Amino acid sequence: MDPAQRAATTTETSQILLWVAALVVVVIVGGVMILLVRRRLLAKDADAPTGAGMMEGLRGMRRSGQISEEEYDLIRKRMAQRIRDGVDRTPLHGGTRDGSE
Repeated sequence: MDPAQRAATTTETSQILLWVAALVVVVIVGGVMILLVRRRLLAKDADAPTGAGMMEGLRGMRRSGQISEEEYDLIRKRMAQRIRDGVDRTPLHGGTRDGSE
Protein backbone atom coordinates (compact mmCIF):
# COMPACT_ATOMS: atom_id res chain seq x y z
CA MET A 1 0.00 0.00 0.00
CA ASP A 2 1.44 3.34 -0.97
CA PRO A 3 1.17 6.40 1.31
CA ALA A 4 -1.72 7.92 -0.68
CA GLN A 5 -3.86 4.80 -0.29
CA ARG A 6 -2.99 4.53 3.38
CA ALA A 7 -4.02 8.17 3.95
CA ALA A 8 -7.32 7.62 2.13
CA THR A 9 -8.05 4.49 4.19
CA THR A 10 -7.22 6.33 7.42
CA THR A 11 -9.48 9.24 6.43
CA GLU A 12 -12.36 6.87 5.61
CA THR A 13 -11.92 5.04 8.90
CA SER A 14 -11.88 8.33 10.80
CA GLN A 15 -15.07 9.48 9.10
CA ILE A 16 -16.81 6.19 9.86
CA LEU A 17 -15.80 6.38 13.52
CA LEU A 18 -16.96 9.99 13.70
CA TRP A 19 -20.40 9.10 12.28
CA VAL A 20 -20.74 6.09 14.60
CA ALA A 21 -19.88 8.28 17.60
CA ALA A 22 -22.40 10.90 16.47
CA LEU A 23 -25.06 8.20 16.10
CA VAL A 24 -24.33 6.87 19.60
CA VAL A 25 -24.68 10.39 21.03
CA VAL A 26 -27.99 10.91 19.21
CA VAL A 27 -29.35 7.60 20.55
CA ILE A 28 -28.28 8.43 24.12
CA VAL A 29 -29.76 11.94 23.96
CA GLY A 30 -32.98 10.55 22.47
CA GLY A 31 -33.22 7.95 25.23
CA VAL A 32 -32.75 10.57 27.92
CA MET A 33 -35.41 12.78 26.32
CA ILE A 34 -37.88 9.87 26.20
CA LEU A 35 -37.13 9.08 29.85
CA LEU A 36 -37.76 12.68 30.91
CA VAL A 37 -41.03 12.95 28.97
CA ARG A 38 -42.21 9.61 30.37
CA ARG A 39 -41.45 10.71 33.93
CA ARG A 40 -43.30 13.98 33.43
CA LEU A 41 -46.36 12.21 32.00
CA LEU A 42 -46.42 9.64 34.79
CA ALA A 43 -46.03 12.36 37.42
CA LYS A 44 -49.07 14.17 35.99
CA ASP A 45 -51.10 10.95 36.27
CA ALA A 46 -50.03 10.52 39.90
CA ASP A 47 -51.03 14.11 40.71
CA ALA A 48 -54.50 13.75 39.19
CA PRO A 49 -57.20 13.54 41.83
CA THR A 50 -58.95 10.23 42.22
CA GLY A 51 -62.70 9.88 42.22
CA ALA A 52 -62.71 9.46 46.00
CA GLY A 53 -60.53 12.55 46.42
CA MET A 54 -62.81 14.59 44.19
CA MET A 55 -65.88 13.46 46.14
CA GLU A 56 -64.25 14.40 49.42
CA GLY A 57 -63.44 17.83 48.00
CA LEU A 58 -67.05 18.24 46.87
CA ARG A 59 -68.32 17.23 50.31
CA GLY A 60 -66.05 19.83 51.87
CA MET A 61 -67.34 22.49 49.47
CA ARG A 62 -70.91 21.54 50.35
CA ARG A 63 -70.19 21.70 54.10
CA SER A 64 -68.50 25.09 53.78
CA GLY A 65 -71.35 26.47 51.70
CA GLN A 66 -69.34 26.98 48.50
CA ILE A 67 -71.85 24.83 46.62
CA SER A 68 -75.48 24.11 47.42
CA GLU A 69 -76.98 20.72 48.18
CA GLU A 70 -78.60 20.73 44.71
CA GLU A 71 -75.27 21.47 43.00
CA TYR A 72 -73.59 18.72 45.01
CA ASP A 73 -76.27 16.19 44.03
CA LEU A 74 -76.08 17.19 40.37
CA ILE A 75 -72.29 16.87 40.27
CA ARG A 76 -72.38 13.56 42.16
CA LYS A 77 -74.95 12.12 39.73
CA ARG A 78 -72.98 13.29 36.70
CA MET A 79 -69.79 11.73 38.05
CA ALA A 80 -71.59 8.46 38.73
CA GLN A 81 -73.03 8.46 35.21
CA ARG A 82 -69.60 9.08 33.66
CA ILE A 83 -68.17 6.21 35.67
CA ARG A 84 -71.02 3.91 34.55
CA ASP A 85 -70.61 5.01 30.92
CA GLY A 86 -66.88 4.34 31.11
CA VAL A 87 -67.45 0.88 32.56
CA ASP A 88 -70.09 0.08 29.93
CA ARG A 89 -67.67 0.97 27.11
CA THR A 90 -64.80 -1.14 28.47
CA PRO A 91 -64.30 -4.33 26.41
CA LEU A 92 -64.31 -7.58 28.35
CA HIS A 93 -61.38 -10.00 27.99
CA GLY A 94 -59.73 -8.07 25.18
CA GLY A 95 -62.70 -8.33 22.83
CA THR A 96 -65.05 -5.62 21.68
CA ARG A 97 -68.21 -4.63 23.49
CA ASP A 98 -70.39 -6.79 21.24
CA GLY A 99 -68.35 -9.90 22.10
CA SER A 100 -66.40 -10.20 18.82
CA GLU A 101 -62.61 -10.25 18.77
